[in-house]
Amino acid sequence: MLFVLFLGHPEKFAGCSPLQFEHLAGALFGFLQSEIIQSESWQDPLPPRPIRSGHPQGSLSSPLLFTLYVNDIPQTDSSHLAMFADDTAVISQNKRFSVVISNLQHYISLLELWLNDWKIKVNASKSACLMFTRRLQLPVGLTPVTIFGEPVPWVNVAKYLGLFLDTKLTFAYHIEQTRKKAIAVHAMLKKLLEKE
Repeated sequence: MLFVLFLGHPEKFAGCSPLQFEHLAGALFGFLQSEIIQSESWQDPLPPRPIRSGHPQGSLSSPLLFTLYVNDIPQTDSSHLAMFADDTAVISQNKRFSVVISNLQHYISLLELWLNDWKIKVNASKSACLMFTRRLQLPVGLTPVTIFGEPVPWVNVAKYLGLFLDTKLTFAYHIEQTRKKAIAVHAMLKKLLEKE
């Protein structure tokens, strides 16, 4: 089912001959068709069932399948897309805030069409807009960027790939959070060592 959409577009896979493409697609399709899932509870093991949609996380083929899945994600000259696993950032740069917001909104409108086609849901409340600037203050009343009609909140700090990024890129918030986490771990280890 996953491969129906990209099988019609082998020209997307530059450097791959039609025969290589057929072998790759056939192998992956066969692999996915034969996948089953079996979970066990402490009371009764459940019978194996075929996976009808999706793919198990952490399997060796997951990175390749994800790359194929997002191969046709929209791209524009005014916005750059940075992706790692399921963390995605849309980046736009300009001296004027209004141009940046317009570029982001334009890209998101293209992305919404792609997300609908691939049946991917995005939670606007778990998304965030962050403006990197050397200016002392951000302008008041920035136009919200919306995704599927929901406004994405403007924030002063956002977490991306495990780092807390702030508007000035000082990393002060990240350092403080890391320091607090280290103190908490140190306190737990100290208690464990004192028990012995």
